[in-house]
Amino acid sequence: ASQWVFINSWVQQLFSGNQIYQNSSDGIRMDRDFGSRIQYNTIYNNAGGGGWIKLMNNTRNAIISYNTIYGNDWDGLDSPAWSNMTLTKNTIYGNSQRGINGTFTNAIFTDNKVYQNQQDGINGTFTNSTLLNTQVYNNQRAWIFATLNNSKIQGGKVYANQRSWLFIQGSQPTVDGVEIYNNRWAGIELYINYA
Repeated sequence: ASQWVFINSWVQQLFSGNQIYQNSSDGIRMDRDFGSRIQYNTIYNNAGGGGWIKLMNNTRNAIISYNTIYGNDWDGLDSPAWSNMTLTKNTIYGNSQRGINGTFTNAIFTDNKVYQNQQDGINGTFTNSTLLNTQVYNNQRAWIFATLNNSKIQGGKVYANQRSWLFIQGSQPTVDGVEIYNNRWAGIELYINYA
């Protein structure tokens, strides 16, 4: 099969306690979904396109929590456009590209661990979003390589990454109370748009 779960135009579905592995494409693909919950799953060793979860075409209000995602052949989580989503207490590691990649609006990330990915821990564009108590370490490039527009990174630890911990573009970012240490290059690189 090309993906283990394909969610198309569903509302408030629950996917919990599954083992999702060794599929030839995404572990889970969501298309035009509203408000589904993906929780307590172990998702690993899936190949191709999106890794463990691929979100398409304005998926909104998803709640993704307490999952373990590792060893996938691309990003752990990939989204061209998410809005109003919650990502809580997930462990994402050992993926061949980025841990998390995408475009996020009105998102809340809380207490996630992202480590040992082959590129960035987190890469994307965040608008009106908050990342709380994130632990990101031992990734091959930056912790966050992102555009932050009116978004906040608060708390957490960032350490032992192979490049910068935080590489920011965008406007009105806030970084507050983050412990940053033992990264190979700069602790923070800022490329802020003041226009």
